[in-house]
Amino acid sequence: MFSKVDTFYLKGVRGMSVEVETDISRGIPDFKIIGLCGVGIHESAKRVRTAVLNSGISFPKGRVTVNLSPADIKKDGSGFDLPIALGILNASGVIPKDKLSGIAVLGELSLDGSVKSVRGVLSMMIGVDLSKVRGVIVPKDNLQEVCCLGIPALGVSSLKATVEILLKSDSFICGNKEFAYGENPEKQYDFNDVFGQRDVKRAIEIAVSGRHNILFMGSRGSGKTMLAKCISGIMPEMNIDEALETASVYSAAGLFMRGTQNITSVRPFREIYTGISQTALIGGKDSGIGEINLAHNGVLYIDEITEMKPNLIDSLRLPLENRYSIFTKDGTSEKIPADFLFVATANPCRCGNLFEGAGKCTCSRVQVRSRITKISSPIADRIDMHIPVRSVKFSDFGKSKEESSSDIAERVKRTVEIQHNRYKTSCSGYNGRADRHLIEKFCRLRPPVKKMLESAVDDIGFSVRGVEKVIRIARTIADMDLREEINTYDISEALQYRLLDRKEFC
Repeated sequence: MFSKVDTFYLKGVRGMSVEVETDISRGIPDFKIIGLCGVGIHESAKRVRTAVLNSGISFPKGRVTVNLSPADIKKDGSGFDLPIALGILNASGVIPKDKLSGIAVLGELSLDGSVKSVRGVLSMMIGVDLSKVRGVIVPKDNLQEVCCLGIPALGVSSLKATVEILLKSDSFICGNKEFAYGENPEKQYDFNDVFGQRDVKRAIEIAVSGRHNILFMGSRGSGKTMLAKCISGIMPEMNIDEALETASVYSAAGLFMRGTQNITSVRPFREIYTGISQTALIGGKDSGIGEINLAHNGVLYIDEITEMKPNLIDSLRLPLENRYSIFTKDGTSEKIPADFLFVATANPCRCGNLFEGAGKCTCSRVQVRSRITKISSPIADRIDMHIPVRSVKFSDFGKSKEESSSDIAERVKRTVEIQHNRYKTSCSGYNGRADRHLIEKFCRLRPPVKKMLESAVDDIGFSVRGVEKVIRIARTIADMDLREEINTYDISEALQYRLLDRKEFC
């Protein structure tokens, strides 16, 4: 007696199709699961047998062999429990042969036969070919993930109930193909609550418009944190592809199982504290997903970055450069997306008053350099904009009505559309993500502009990466002003945002 049940396996943040082949033959009672299985799947044999018996169903006598195909790929996890159990019942005749034809199954079994949720259901559904699948059976707690993709699905709470439903009819729920974007559960900070700081707000608009990483440096109480938290309120909403990509990461991390996450157009804003572990930041050995991945298509914000351990700061170097992290498990490596706008704050010196005017800073030049060099050169080089934030003067309080985030967001949206149209044949989409080839193509400088930049490079001593960042920022400034060409004013303003390249910080 033989049966075949379709299921899926999560590898990183993508799904892989797996066939659960079951054969029941005469012989001494035995139950084996083969097909390059991990420890979790070998433990599944005991869970499945006990769950079947505790559901009031007879477990077949004889030799039961289950093969997970393809057998050349290492597989692990508890999500194979339910498909293995249904495959055995299908092969033994408890469930008719045609009932599981074209049905994909996922789910973990408890010893009492109840079905528990599994991690990464939405990720698996997005990453596999579902053209031959007419329906999916998943744990009830995972039903939302499948239905939002428009896939006919059946949410089950126990093995016994699953068998009863299959024997009676295929009671599949057809999902809604329209994405019901959820609202941002976090409090939205608004720029009209921030008095003054017009130069900083201008820099933030440039950073968000062109996806330029940004570092705020200023004294305690100058408003760095408030300004950083306002950033999410001016970012354009994610399109459907971005929303699905982000939701896939959250699903693989197991956050959808908690019932608090939904597919949303609101970009994630992940706030990191200095005491975070490296595993939590860049991902561990289990799912490989850390805060850098949860910030994908959104903002990764680190408050007081100079207070972090140097090895933690340096671990951001490759994700900032490549916009993905590498997850290695069972001898294979997977790329997990980590394309975020990096935002950080820091005190420029020990007293914090470096930018507060003459005589207010009590730190020596050595102390200032010691503080700033906690951010290593490779990391500082990958932060496009370094912005001084000074304390707000008393005269700025309530002086005039401040511009709202919604007004700024409209301009950001317009600038982003210009970039998307420019880079529509490439994968960058933003000036801040343009490679050297795209810079040469779309950021050409006229001789007077080029001469000005060369002079600044000679005086300050930029790295090649630093020069490219100045040009990218200048390109964004020109786009904001709806100009095709970059002029000297754009370069001059862009140079102001490379504070850490100046001699007093080197």
